[in-house]
Amino acid sequence: MKALLIARDTEFPKTHELLGLSRLLPEMFDPGVGVRELAELSKWAVEPRYPGNVPEATQSDAEAAIKQARAVYYTTLEDLKTHGYTPEGE
Repeated sequence: MKALLIARDTEFPKTHELLGLSRLLPEMFDPGVGVRELAELSKWAVEPRYPGNVPEATQSDAEAAIKQARAVYYTTLEDLKTHGYTPEGE
């Protein structure tokens, strides 16, 4: 999502909070997952980086996070392609 914001010359805060970043994108952008999933994925990107009382991820947590991350990645990549970005090797 940060790549999309950069491509659209949109400033954004230094954050890993995906829901906030998605709100900076045009309304037509669909991150591929819902608000709940973006918040959940953000939780795994931020909380484990710092000491604290973070629950251990289960196999189910990991599989859900991978599925959510892939959805965001592929929809973001498609949006970038729509706006002229061509990934190397394509």
